[in-house]
Amino acid sequence: MSLLSNQFIQLVTDKNLLLNREYDDVPHYVISPKGIEYIKRYDSLSQLFL
Repeated sequence: MSLLSNQFIQLVTDKNLLLNREYDDVPHYVISPKGIEYIKRYDSLSQLFL
C-alpha cells in the first residue's frame, strides 16, 4: 500500500509554501484530509485494544 497512491499524502506543488528554501529541490509532501481521517480512524481503533 502506497501512501501517495491511496491519496493519504499529497505532493507540495507551490514551493512558496516551504518554510526552508534550502531544500526546495527535494519533493515535499503533506498529509491529505483523507490521510488525517485514516489516522483518526486508526487511532480510535487502537484505543479499543488498550
